[in-house]
Amino acid sequence: MRTHWKSNTLFYSVIVIYLVLTYWLLWPYVPIEIHNIEIMNKDNIAYAGDVLKYSVNYTKDYSYPVVKVTRQLIDGTVIVLPSGKTSRLPVGDHTVSVEVKIPDYICSNTYIFHLTAEYKVNPLRTVTVFARSKPFLIRRNE
Repeated sequence: MRTHWKSNTLFYSVIVIYLVLTYWLLWPYVPIEIHNIEIMNKDNIAYAGDVLKYSVNYTKDYSYPVVKVTRQLIDGTVIVLPSGKTSRLPVGDHTVSVEVKIPDYICSNTYIFHLTAEYKVNPLRTVTVFARSKPFLIRRNE
């Protein structure tokens, strides 16, 4: 009779572990919802070698840690911008203003700003969130 409680305990422990792992792997986590990215430079025009000012309007319900943030300018080619420091955005509905330096070598063209953020939502999963701005101009200082 004593061996039954050991086997039952083992069986139920395996079931609990299976359910936790299934939950971690399949639950549709939403670490942050980015409503929009707005370019804040005057007249939606930025200049090579200058600063790109943008604001991010978001809703965040949970405080998951940020693993990586990638910022890119896209015009057919992809230009990766400096990462900057990772920070924990506060939970709730907020708008945060950010500045990033535009490389000197960038060509005059219409670009889209692309933001990618990776969040560690549990020990087994990282969720990636994407957001894009509306097209805007970057010009060279001639």
